[in-house]
Amino acid sequence: MSFTVPAAFEKNKHAGRREYLRARLTPEGHAEVFRSEGSGRVSGLSWATGLVELADGARRVAPGDPVRFLPYCSFGL
Repeated sequence: MSFTVPAAFEKNKHAGRREYLRARLTPEGHAEVFRSEGSGRVSGLSWATGLVELADGARRVAPGDPVRFLPYCSFGL
């Protein structure tokens, strides 16, 4: 289960691979991402309530742009 929400962040992504960012929803229903994106940073996993998926193609995400949010609960955890 995933749904589309407005982004509350800015990101430039290169083409060639799909990316998943640790995220949570703001009280307004926007997806905010954890500031430090290092894969070894466990603190972001506990801070987040799900992931934002950025598709394979190159993309610039600006605040307000629609993004796909996958809540952790949708993984059966």
